[in-house]
Amino acid sequence: MVGTLLLLLSIFFYIKCIKKWSFLIFISFCGNGFYLLTDSVLGIKNQDAALIYFIVIFIYSLFNERHIKYVHNFRIEKWLKVFFIFMLFNVLFSIIFYQLDLIQIIQGGRRYFIIFAFYFIRKIKTSDVEWLLRKIVYITAITSVLYIIQCQTGWPVLPDSDIYYSNDSVDGTFRYYNAPPFLDISLFLLIFHSKYFKGWKNTIVIAIMFVTLLCTQGRTQIAGTIMVILIGLYLNGSYKKLVKYGLLGLIAITPFMPILMERFESDDKSTGGDLQAIIDGDFMNVNGQFAGSMTYRFALVYERMEYLANRSIGEQIFGMGLLSDQQKELVRRMYHFNIGLRDRETGEVAQLTTPDIAYGNLICRLGFVGMAIYLVIWGIMLVQAYKNRKVDIIVFCLFLYLFNYIFGSFSGATISYTENIVLPMMLIVYMDKMKLLNKRCVYEK
Repeated sequence: MVGTLLLLLSIFFYIKCIKKWSFLIFISFCGNGFYLLTDSVLGIKNQDAALIYFIVIFIYSLFNERHIKYVHNFRIEKWLKVFFIFMLFNVLFSIIFYQLDLIQIIQGGRRYFIIFAFYFIRKIKTSDVEWLLRKIVYITAITSVLYIIQCQTGWPVLPDSDIYYSNDSVDGTFRYYNAPPFLDISLFLLIFHSKYFKGWKNTIVIAIMFVTLLCTQGRTQIAGTIMVILIGLYLNGSYKKLVKYGLLGLIAITPFMPILMERFESDDKSTGGDLQAIIDGDFMNVNGQFAGSMTYRFALVYERMEYLANRSIGEQIFGMGLLSDQQKELVRRMYHFNIGLRDRETGEVAQLTTPDIAYGNLICRLGFVGMAIYLVIWGIMLVQAYKNRKVDIIVFCLFLYLFNYIFGSFSGATISYTENIVLPMMLIVYMDKMKLLNKRCVYEK
């Protein structure tokens, strides 16, 4: 009921030109309700709501907003057209070769069509983007506090916390996976933009979000985000900020040092063992025994790549069909992979979907060609954001955001979930319009 009401409101707001609220609800759907409005709270799946919103607004915008001027981004638009043609053939291939019906294809491939939301996103106002970022930072700050309380007490403060956890934490507590979905971009904006909180309040919120990052206990996520922040401070020439946030980080990290030391120690089941196994090529021994989590991820991708490499050219181009893991009986008959996330109750290995690495999902759903086209779109956005990073400080944060996404694709599946491209695309449109208006912001050097 709540989800249906929000969906109707988001469509109503868009039609009535209250687009900033409409887009905020859309972003919420794309970000699993900020882990506040989860599927169980909404009564419908966030992913389904995002898809319905996309379809309705895409059709409405196509026929009713031709008068609205927008800035063309010809490279992205060209590759989106290529990807659209690929997806049409992918649907046909799934029907003819795999004999899937439209319901099965919608279940398995629906999220990949949300990428075409760019065609109405490109009409967004720069002022609406700035407003959206402010709201995202505020919501992320609130969710961060709740997440820290949850991690430190074990109380299920956030909805559905019993789903988003595992017991692989090194300190014996539960490790929760419902950290704020926009934590990284919020951190970048607070550090480099500094327009959302004044003075010491900004520093406190940064500290809260940094502690939230540490509470995730994700080695690659923590190391990657810190590395990107340091790169950003270097590129920005903010040496004073580098010292300031370096000291702040040391203070925030001190209570977590025992956990982090264990998490990063170089024994045969952690980072050092991972790197050595990958260098030695041991991830290719697909027998269920791995030096560490990164080796497991490489093995997962390798197993699926090897499978496709020995299949027909059509399967290599289009992948293993637009099929969902929820269709368990059909998936069991078609695939027998040994490596993947195991179901807690049945112990069965998930065949086509993994939260551990983006490339496993992309290879299964899109094949080698589709994955390449999809990654080209992300790559174009990253290059454009880097080249235009001095146009505006928000564009600079966009570059860091995209760089962090690409880096994190080796330890998570975020870029393979197409709904995660919605906010970066909004910021790309912001970049294009700021370039056109030639509004160059001078920031600290």
